[in-house]
Amino acid sequence: MPKLLWIFLLVQYIPHISTEVPYLTYSGDIMLGALFPIHKQGEAGELCGQIQDEDGIQPLEALLFTLDEINRNESILPNIKLGAIVRDSCDTPRYAAEQSLDLLQGFMYRSVKTIHPDVFCSNETVKNIVGIIGAQTSQVSLEVARLGRLFKVPQISYLSTAVVLSDQNEFPYFFRTVPSDIHQARAILGVLEVLGYHYASVVHTQTDYGTTGYEALVKYALAGKKVCLAKPLIIQDGNYDDVINNLLKNQMTKVVIVFADRIPAGKLLEAAKNRNVTSKFVWIGSDAWASRESVVYGREEVVEGAIAVQPLRRALPGFSEYFNSLSDLPDNNARNPWYAEYYSTYCNCSLAENIKEMKKAQNICPFKQKSKDAKNVQQQYLHFLRDAVYAFALALDDLRRESCKHTVGVCDKLRLRMYKDLKYYLAKVSFPDVDNFPFRFKNETRDGPARYSIITYYRRPSGEFDWENVGTFQGGEIRDLNLSFSEKNKEASYINSHVTCRRNLCASNEIKIPEGHNDGCCWNCQKCHDFEYKYSEFGCKSCPKEMVPLVRDDGTSDCRLAPEDYLDYTNPWALGALAFAGIGLVMTTITMGVLWKYWNTPVVKACSRELSCVLIMGTFISFCTTFIIVTKPTGFTCGVMRFLIGFCYTLCYAAVVTKTNRISRIFSAQNVVPKCTSPTASVVITLALTSVEVVVLVIWLVIEPASTETISEGKTRILVCKGVDQNFMIGLFFPFLLIISATMYAFKTRKCPGGFNETRFILFTNCINTIHWLAFVPLYLVSADHKIKAVILAYSLSLSGVVQLSCLVLKH
Repeated sequence: MPKLLWIFLLVQYIPHISTEVPYLTYSGDIMLGALFPIHKQGEAGELCGQIQDEDGIQPLEALLFTLDEINRNESILPNIKLGAIVRDSCDTPRYAAEQSLDLLQGFMYRSVKTIHPDVFCSNETVKNIVGIIGAQTSQVSLEVARLGRLFKVPQISYLSTAVVLSDQNEFPYFFRTVPSDIHQARAILGVLEVLGYHYASVVHTQTDYGTTGYEALVKYALAGKKVCLAKPLIIQDGNYDDVINNLLKNQMTKVVIVFADRIPAGKLLEAAKNRNVTSKFVWIGSDAWASRESVVYGREEVVEGAIAVQPLRRALPGFSEYFNSLSDLPDNNARNPWYAEYYSTYCNCSLAENIKEMKKAQNICPFKQKSKDAKNVQQQYLHFLRDAVYAFALALDDLRRESCKHTVGVCDKLRLRMYKDLKYYLAKVSFPDVDNFPFRFKNETRDGPARYSIITYYRRPSGEFDWENVGTFQGGEIRDLNLSFSEKNKEASYINSHVTCRRNLCASNEIKIPEGHNDGCCWNCQKCHDFEYKYSEFGCKSCPKEMVPLVRDDGTSDCRLAPEDYLDYTNPWALGALAFAGIGLVMTTITMGVLWKYWNTPVVKACSRELSCVLIMGTFISFCTTFIIVTKPTGFTCGVMRFLIGFCYTLCYAAVVTKTNRISRIFSAQNVVPKCTSPTASVVITLALTSVEVVVLVIWLVIEPASTETISEGKTRILVCKGVDQNFMIGLFFPFLLIISATMYAFKTRKCPGGFNETRFILFTNCINTIHWLAFVPLYLVSADHKIKAVILAYSLSLSGVVQLSCLVLKH
C-alpha cells in the first residue's frame, strides 16, 4: 500500500483517539485551517504549558472578528460563508505538525482519491479546508510548510519572519503578510547607525530563525561598514549564564542584539536578572520576543531602555471594543473553547464564581493590568492576521468571479478549482490594509511589504513600564526616529562613540591585527611579508615555492609564479665582466697585429709563431666566451657556453703542451733530429689534442642537449643553464690534464740554454693559472647566488686569458 494512503488512513484515525484535545470550529461553506499558540511551550517533557496571556487568544479572536466582518460584507463571497477550524500549536513545532495533520485531511484525501477512488473522507468539514493561516513563530511555520508542500496546501503566516521561508523552491505554497528577517536586519543596523552605536555583540539561537537573522546582520554590517559586530554568542543547551558571563567579560560590550525566539530570549533575560545585570546592557530586540509581555514580565528593570524593530505596529480597528466586550460577558463567548481557561487564568479566579458578581457590580474581573485605564491591551500585530484572512477571502472571491460567472454560492467549478488554483490567485491579490495602503505579496518571495516600527521599552512617570513607538523603517531607511534616551541609552551611546581602539583603513597589502576582545572590530594594520599574500582581512599566508604575492587593482591578493630573473647585459656585475673581457679582446687583437707585422723576424720565428697563433686564438675565444656567459640563458646560448669553456682552454693548453713537448724532445735527443718537431707537425699535434675535447663535447651535447632551468632562491626564480656546475667540471677535465702535462714538461726543460728559456715562462704561467684555479673553483662552488657564479666564471676565463697573453706571448 502506498505511503500516502497509510498516512491518510492514520490521520483519519487520529481524531478518534484525540477527542479530548479542544479545537474551534467556525462553520462555513469554505473553510480555512488555522494554528495559534493558545498555550505556551511546555517544559520538562510536556508539549503544552500554561495558556498564553496575549499571543494566543487575541490572534484567535482577531481571526473570528475578521471572519465576522467578511461574512457581513455582501461584496466579498456573496452567499458564501467563510469558516475556519482552529487548532492549538502550543508554540511547539512537533506538536503543531501533529495538529496540522487534521487540517490537511482534505488535501490528503484528494491526493489519494486520484489513485484509490474507493477511499472516502469521513469529516466533511475538514474536507472543505482550502488553506492554512499560521503559524505564529518561524519554527512552527517551517514544520507546517514542509507538510503543506507535500499536499500543495496554501499557507499564510501572519508573524513568521525567518529568511529561509522566502525560498520559493523549498516552500512554494508559503505566503506571509510580514516581511522577511533580512529586512529586519537592515532596520536594526539602521537604528544603530542613527544612534551612533558602531559596536555591538550578537546573541542568537542555533535555529533557522536565529542563524539566518544573524547571517543577515553580518551581511549588511559588512556592506555598510558602519557597525561592527563582535563574535556571536550562541544560545544552546541552556547556556544562558555562560552567555551573560561572556558578555560581561567584553569591556566594550554595551549594546547586545538578541536574535532569538521568545522562550530562549526570556530565559536569557532571566539569567541577566539573576546576575543583577540591570544597567549594563542596552538590549536590541528582534520581532520574535521584543514587545512580548510574557518575555519582559518580571524582568522590566533589565529590559528598560531596550530598542526593538517590529513589523509595523498598528491597531486593528474595532477589535479592542470587540475583545473587551467578551470580558464583560464571558459566558457569551461559547464558540471559543479556550476562553474560559484564558479568562480564569488572566483573572486569577474561576469564571463560574464571578459571573454573578460581575453582572451585579457591572464590572470586569480584576485583571492583572499594567495601568489603571488599560483594560485588555490590543496586540499591535493583529492587523497582519487581518491581512492574511482578507488575502484568502479576496483570492477566493476573484476565483469565484472567474469560475461561477452568474451562479450564486459555491458552484461546482469553484469547488474543483479552489483546491488547485488558489495559490496563483493569492500571488496576485491586492487590497488596502488598515492604513489604506495597497497590500500585495512580493512576486519573488511572497513576503509582505518591508515596514517596521521602532519601539523602546521605557518607564512611565507613574513607574510602570511599556513599549512605545518612536519611529519607522520604510523604503529602506529610518524615518522620524525620536528617542528620549534613558540613562542606559546615553551611557551606551557615549561608550560606542568613544571606543578605545583603532579601526584604521588598511591598505590593500595590509591585514588587520585584532585588539581588545579579539572580535575583529578593533585592529591595527600590518603589512604582509614580502613572501606572503593577504588571504583574508585578518591573515597572511606564505606563497608556495616559486610563487610570489600578487596584489590586484581591486585590492585582492593571491600568489603568482615568480618572474624569472637572470644575468643580462644590464647587470652591473655583468658590465664589469664585459669591460674586462673587452680590454682582453683589444690586447689580443693588438698582439696578433704585432705578431703578423714581425712574422719573419728571428724573435717571432724563435717563439714557435704557428703555435703562438693557436694560443692567441684560444685566448681570443676565452674573452669572447664572457659575452655568452652574461647573456640571457637559452638552449642555444647554454650549448655554446658549454662548448666554448672547454674548447678555449683545450686550444690554449694543447698549444702549450705541444710547445713544451717539442722543446723537451729536442734537448733530450742526442745528435738526432726528433720527429714531428716542424711547425706543421706541431700544429697538427695541437689540433689532434683539441679534437679530443671537441669530440667529447659534441657527443655530450647530442646525448644531453643543452637546456635551461629555474632555481628557487627564496621567492626568486633564477633562470640558469641546466647542470651548469656539472658542465663546468666535465668541460675542464681534459684541459686540466693538459695543464698538468704542460707544467711537467716546462719543469723538465727549465734549464735549457738561454735561447730556449721560454719554458721558464710557461712554468711561471702554469703556476699562476694553477693558483688562480685553486682559488676560483672553491669560490665558484660555494657561491649561493647563481648570478655571481656566472660572473666569477666570466672573470676567471678573462683573467686566465690575460695571464696567458702576458706571460706567453707578450714576453717576446
